[in-house]
Amino acid sequence: GQPSSSGDSAVTADTADACVCSLPLPPRPFNPFYHRAGFFWYHYLTVPLLGLLLFPVRLLLLILSLALAFLVSFVTQIGGKATAPLSPWRSWVADHLLLNIGRMGAFVGGYQRIHLKGRRASVREAPLLVAAPHTSLTDTVVFFCQRPMLAPVTKAPKNFFYNVMVPAGEAVVVYRDNRRMRAKAAEEIVDRARSCLNGGGFRQLLVFPEGTCTNGGALIGFRLGAFTPGVPVQPVLVRHRDPLQLQCWAVDGPSMFHMIFRCGSRLYSELHVEFLPVYHPSVEERANPQLYANNVRDLLARHAGLPVSDHSYTDVLLFKAARRRGLRHLGFPLSGLRRLFRRLLPASASAGDQNDCGEDKDGGYDQAVQLLNRLTPGPPKLLCPHELAAEAALPGPLESWMRLVFDIFDWSGSGRIDPRWLHIAAALLCCPDGAEAILRDAMMRMSSRSDGDSLIDAVAMETALHGLVGMTPELSRAVMAAAPSTVNSEAATAESCASHAMQFKSVRNLLKLNSELAGIFAG
Repeated sequence: GQPSSSGDSAVTADTADACVCSLPLPPRPFNPFYHRAGFFWYHYLTVPLLGLLLFPVRLLLLILSLALAFLVSFVTQIGGKATAPLSPWRSWVADHLLLNIGRMGAFVGGYQRIHLKGRRASVREAPLLVAAPHTSLTDTVVFFCQRPMLAPVTKAPKNFFYNVMVPAGEAVVVYRDNRRMRAKAAEEIVDRARSCLNGGGFRQLLVFPEGTCTNGGALIGFRLGAFTPGVPVQPVLVRHRDPLQLQCWAVDGPSMFHMIFRCGSRLYSELHVEFLPVYHPSVEERANPQLYANNVRDLLARHAGLPVSDHSYTDVLLFKAARRRGLRHLGFPLSGLRRLFRRLLPASASAGDQNDCGEDKDGGYDQAVQLLNRLTPGPPKLLCPHELAAEAALPGPLESWMRLVFDIFDWSGSGRIDPRWLHIAAALLCCPDGAEAILRDAMMRMSSRSDGDSLIDAVAMETALHGLVGMTPELSRAVMAAAPSTVNSEAATAESCASHAMQFKSVRNLLKLNSELAGIFAG
């Protein structure tokens, strides 16, 4: 609900309306890791009914399919070598038994309609299949179309289940939170890809280069494992025909159980798999895997009708940390901002300042904060590249860093950015003391008051609350109207509201009354 208080500072509709200022907010950036599954009206009837009747049957059949696949995999591994291609009889078992068991599991799980388009290339034509967008664990249904190898990503340590199932599927397991294991998996992918070209006996390797699940609204940055070998790849477009995207399993979204239950409580699920023509890398792309990955991503994005995003798996880790602090409405790629800091200040952001999860040991870059502090807070404004460089007094050639700045913050493609987002991003990266401290830091950075009394104005508060916790402008203005101020609240007008200012303590006390935000402010 909206915050309220007693006495003279009570929030009234008239006061809030009087304080509605024409303060343009920067559009909230796209967040590929945020997803909410909605309901159509008929779901209120079908979900309880099918959830009670159909879901238990499907779950039981899936468990039986998995147990049968495990048993067959265990038999095929007796006397075999995990690092070598499957022998002829083991390959026959995998092709005829395991593949059909997997198809049966996909069928009983609801995927009765799998539409294939295009021709899948042979292993000699394209040793690697790269599939995107990756929105769900059910994307692995592609594996059962014609049984390529799979490159699953996991954080779990090796166990008996993996030791049996992985060799039977000739899979390459990527432990993404362990740098040494990631490097080992990358080497194995390179060896297998080149072995396929030379007739080494391995099957094609299916890779989801995004490295994590998203909401499918854009293609995030591709990891380079599939592109380092420099061999031809076949792009594969994976699309779920579901307007609600119930199968989506994003970081900030429904739980795995919720996803499984909703998908298992409908009559069928539909999957479209399109094999695009083989992509042959140029000489430049073979020498530059990043260029190769970006070009393949652009190709897939054009066919899917999706934009591309600079987000990466590092942003997943940063978003998880932000969620633990109560900040859920982030959209800009923080990892991209960190790259910007490193480019501006290479001496203060060496590779040794990070752990395997990409987090800073020292909590932020002080010198980078000083650069952002040069931006004049002032009223809302949009800056072009030269105006931004002049205002921040940044030395050196602009081309070395300006493109990265605008890739991160120019979501509309207008060639201008709102510097307020830079202040919010700096507060996120450089303030390790929790959500309350981040909010205070962001508000103080954006405050246009220069009288030294540490008061927060309406522009700063509204923008920070909008960008960090998703508070609506109307609610932010109601909070400002209700607080003890340097102006008379009863006489507040559109002109005086911009100068309406208060101490952060007043903001804190009022925001604590909001049930959705109370968890941010402990004590």
